[in-house]
Amino acid sequence: MVVLNWLKENYKGMLVGAIIVGLIAGIAWPKNEARLQDGKAVAVETRVGKYTAEMLYEELKEKNGLTALLTQLDRDIINDKYGTSLDEEARESATSEAESYFNQYKLYYNMDENTFLSQNGFKDREDFIQNLMINYKLNHYVNEYIGNGISEDELKSYYDSDVFGEKTITIISSSTSDTDVKKAQKELKNGTSLDKVKSKYTGLVYNDVTMTYDVASSYPEDVVKIVKNMKAKQVSDVINDSTYGNLTVYVSSSKDKPSYEEAKDNIRKSLAQNKQTEDQTLYYKAMIALRNDYGIKFYDASYEKYYSNFNKQYAGQ
Repeated sequence: MVVLNWLKENYKGMLVGAIIVGLIAGIAWPKNEARLQDGKAVAVETRVGKYTAEMLYEELKEKNGLTALLTQLDRDIINDKYGTSLDEEARESATSEAESYFNQYKLYYNMDENTFLSQNGFKDREDFIQNLMINYKLNHYVNEYIGNGISEDELKSYYDSDVFGEKTITIISSSTSDTDVKKAQKELKNGTSLDKVKSKYTGLVYNDVTMTYDVASSYPEDVVKIVKNMKAKQVSDVINDSTYGNLTVYVSSSKDKPSYEEAKDNIRKSLAQNKQTEDQTLYYKAMIALRNDYGIKFYDASYEKYYSNFNKQYAGQ
């Protein structure tokens, strides 16, 4: 049963999870054996009341059951859809993401890896990575789904306005004053080398970046507008940005803009990601379409109702 499998994986160590798994699997308890086949059998009793297997199962369905069910369904479907074709890139991404989690929790909460894993319900590092790999595959599918709905006109418009060649840049900034930023900008404009500027103005922050159009959305819009039209050895005007403060941008090197055909696939991915960011319902619509493709059919009226309401709430369907 999908609910049983999900519970076994996600509620290890939790008493209520153990009780529910016991009820569903028919584990023999010291007193009466409470099964869903006999929903009236008492599982727990206190002075204020008796609690049956039927009551527990209905509570599970209403509060956690649909989430548990969809988690299992989506995992099985996405693994069937892609097989092992995405495993290499999914593992690479998941491993990097896992390390980022470990480092962030260590830095901000002084929490080691094992504590992080145990407190978040993962039995070990590999269990965590496997979950991140599933997320990678699901996001890959969603981007494909959204991307397939992007027209040729949209792709060409993005190419004309937003695609630029790879640039190696340095964002020179100060969150307190623009005085040294202006001095550094002036020296770079007059031909002073970047290394000399870095040595002279040690109080400034220097962010060395390789920027491409498909990752440009990770940077402030004002910075991207400046960078995409700059050439090698150019330095920008000094501006004030909410992320960096007072800044100027120096371009060390710049490559030619790729052709439309070379950039087309990456443009589609970038636009799909942008659309998903702007409209959160697209993720749910994509998952609804995938489950429909795999012939989802409910035999439990309650789950069917919960699923219908869920789709209306999150996807407007």
